[in-house]
Amino acid sequence: MKKIFESMVLLIAACMLFSCTVNKPAEAPRTITVNGTGTVSAEPDQASIIVSVVTQEWVAKQAADENAAAMTKVRDAVIAAGIRADDITTTDYSIARQDTWSNGRSWPGKYQVRNSLNITIKNTS
Repeated sequence: MKKIFESMVLLIAACMLFSCTVNKPAEAPRTITVNGTGTVSAEPDQASIIVSVVTQEWVAKQAADENAAAMTKVRDAVIAAGIRADDITTTDYSIARQDTWSNGRSWPGKYQVRNSLNITIKNTS
């Protein structure tokens, strides 16, 4: 019995000895911090202008036809001023009826056509 008791004490002591760990302090994270500023200056060499034509008529086709005729004049004038056709793009085209509300009721309004061009002007310097 004494031998079993001594074996148990020895086993418990061995478990306690091997279960102890050495607490190593955590290493501080390694970092590199960089701060900086920069400035860039340049002469503008390009400009973008958006031009819109808006027409309103009671008949949608009539409003669209009037808008197309007016926008053709605008486009031709821009090209005549020296802007390349490749630098003119349509950015918006919409047709919508402009209804109004009165006394809780919707009243039909005129059709509105909006046509917008983005004109890029290069070599502005």
